[in-house]
Amino acid sequence: MREIIKLRPNTKIIIYTVQNSDYYISNAFLFGASDYLIKGVSEPDLPDTIIRAAQNRCIIHPEAADYLRKEYIQLKNTQENLAYTIRVILKLTPSEMEILHLLRSGMNYKEVAEVRFTEMTTLKTHISNLLRKFDKKSVVEMLETIEHTGFFSLIDSSK
Repeated sequence: MREIIKLRPNTKIIIYTVQNSDYYISNAFLFGASDYLIKGVSEPDLPDTIIRAAQNRCIIHPEAADYLRKEYIQLKNTQENLAYTIRVILKLTPSEMEILHLLRSGMNYKEVAEVRFTEMTTLKTHISNLLRKFDKKSVVEMLETIEHTGFFSLIDSSK
């Protein structure tokens, strides 16, 4: 489908299929489909859909629109979470950054405290502050959130 659209950008592609899964709907639109119709549900709409597509007036059918609406909401939530996480990362102290890297490397609390020459209570205070800043309940959840931003990969590649 991408090749068709690349060769003929004005081509309109309507997917007409029995597949009613989020995976197929998502990929159809990602690859450039103008609309997505499900056999058995959308037959009466097929002629109108073809005419509208030819006129660049596509109306996304309810089956696909429901999926796209959910996907959009999830994408916006992910975007907001990512922006929040990045803002928090940018405000971390050097000590907090070091603790994050040591925890990410697989060290336990005792090992981190030894490497940093700090008391366990001090380390736990730092970790509590990190959890509060990231609004997370566990270190694993916090590290996964940071990993999701690609922050650690960016730092690792700059070394």
